[in-house]
Amino acid sequence: MSTANYTVLSGDIVGSSEQAGAQYDVLLYTLEQGLRALCERFDGHFNIYRGDAFQCILGKAPVPLQASLMLRLYLRSHALDARISEAIGPIDNYRQDVKTATGAALLLSGKGLDTIKNKRLSLSLYQRPLSASFALNIRFVDHLLTHTSQKQAQALYWYHWLEHQDHAAIAAQMGSSRANATKLLNAGQYHLLDEFLAVAAKECTHE
Repeated sequence: MSTANYTVLSGDIVGSSEQAGAQYDVLLYTLEQGLRALCERFDGHFNIYRGDAFQCILGKAPVPLQASLMLRLYLRSHALDARISEAIGPIDNYRQDVKTATGAALLLSGKGLDTIKNKRLSLSLYQRPLSASFALNIRFVDHLLTHTSQKQAQALYWYHWLEHQDHAAIAAQMGSSRANATKLLNAGQYHLLDEFLAVAAKECTHE
């Protein structure tokens, strides 16, 4: 994948209309914290608009769908979830003020969100269709994330966030035992997510 390409996430929170008052404020704060962490990690910028909708541009391209996976796990660990359309491609005019940037990746990501329908995760590549088998893999991972418990999501989030993915370090972040962290990771199918991201890296760099 060319270094000129960017990763763009467009999305919105699932079920936000059911939140009101202080709950809605907590929802927005949680979303902002999750996006801010991603942008610090991957040199990006984000904008939250129309209440709970967001768009995020990442300059240091992560593995395809890695950022979307991490954001959804962060939200799931706070009993929230989001529909996320990820796109990888060029941006003609990259600005820190995301809403004024232009380019194919932004258009692809926005269009993907408009057509995501009953799914919560999608990926678009610039001038390259996804293989049918990989598109099916995305649907399976989407289903897995949607049905991950709050505690499982918390363990999986720290697993993907921490540099060394050590189970004891994950347990420390959770205020739990190492054995419990390992149990939650296994229940959350962390090995399958690792394998999925490895396949994603190959799929999206294949010429």
